[in-house]
Amino acid sequence: MAASRAPTEQHEALRTVLNRTPPPTQPISSTMLLSTALSHAASLALVLCVRRVRALTNVTIDDQSPLISYAPAGSWARINDSTTATLDVDGGHMLTSDPTATAVLNFTGVAVYFLSARWPYNVSSAVALDDGPAVLLDLTDHTRAVTDGGPATVKAAIVGQAVGLLNVTHTLTVSVGAGQPFAVVDAIMCVAMSSSTWLF
Repeated sequence: MAASRAPTEQHEALRTVLNRTPPPTQPISSTMLLSTALSHAASLALVLCVRRVRALTNVTIDDQSPLISYAPAGSWARINDSTTATLDVDGGHMLTSDPTATAVLNFTGVAVYFLSARWPYNVSSAVALDDGPAVLLDLTDHTRAVTDGGPATVKAAIVGQAVGLLNVTHTLTVSVGAGQPFAVVDAIMCVAMSSSTWLF
């Protein structure tokens, strides 16, 4: 059996262990910090993506909007008939019998709709888009007996449209059609396209 160490030898061994210098800690360099930051950024980029979303917005322009230019101004009259106010968009419409009169709207969008009430006699509007020919829109209520005049009998709705347009500025011109008695402007609805960037 081996003999036990003397107390003095045990104390010396313990002192040697306690006096050992711990290994130096490795310093963190700026290069290591940058590498760690880039690693986190790369990981974040994997879960983030950017998406551009195009949205369509309907914008209704009433006949009283300053966006519509009437010329000559004195040739157009605002018609407010209390008995049929609910048939017009916003309670009334603009009317002219001047064959030289025009109503012009400049808008940016991909579609445009012409809204109007209908009457039980001959009423129409000639509408031209950009440099295209004028198209005669029939605003007559053919479900009723023809009268010599009077208020509208059909509530305003879409009576003409142009869709699939380029998303650029367009010009819509309303006038009296050839050989026609009137031109009416009630409301024009434009479809505008906007884009937004979303981060997911």
